[in-house]
Amino acid sequence: FDGTNFVLFQLIEGITPICEPKYEPYVVDYVNFYGGMSKFTFFKKNTKTWEVKGNEFQMSNVYPQTKTELKVFNKNGRDSIKLNTGWIDEKYVQNIKELTLSEDLYLVGAISGFGGYVKLKTSSFETKTHLNNKMINYEMEFEFVSEII
Repeated sequence: FDGTNFVLFQLIEGITPICEPKYEPYVVDYVNFYGGMSKFTFFKKNTKTWEVKGNEFQMSNVYPQTKTELKVFNKNGRDSIKLNTGWIDEKYVQNIKELTLSEDLYLVGAISGFGGYVKLKTSSFETKTHLNNKMINYEMEFEFVSEII
């Protein structure tokens, strides 16, 4: 294979190439229950967003009166990304649980290299099983810890 449409997905049994030409895969490095570094790959749909916050200041004695009296200053923003695992087997639910409990998360795009340290915004998950849900797909939202200035 040519490497552009395939990403190596590390399974317990070995490394298997998976064709994912539509979405860019993202890899999250995290600290597992044993204190070692592990990786989890999100293969499906991803959505990038940003949020901007600032402080407002009410100005007085503004001349001419046509100017606004409310001033916004000290604006900062943060990028966030919503990722989907794709259809996974039930045995990977433990890896998802370890990822959600990890304090150190590093996200990187497999093709673009876009990434950095992140924190998990999603805080509640339902344990999905093949018996109840048939197909297992988890969606998680991550927020980058560095601010946009």
